[in-house]
Amino acid sequence: MTGNWLDDLLITIELSATHSGETKMVIEHEGIPKEMHDDCIQGWNCSINKLQKLVE
Repeated sequence: MTGNWLDDLLITIELSATHSGETKMVIEHEGIPKEMHDDCIQGWNCSINKLQKLVE
């Protein structure tokens, strides 16, 4: 893959309830190279959209 990847990556997923009763998800992916930032966002969005379709 492109970029200088670290040996260790940290992914933090935070779930919280909204006032409307929905669930808010915040994902922090640390250790990715700047040049891969957009690709990682696209990958996470694709994965979360597929998960959303399964649970609806």
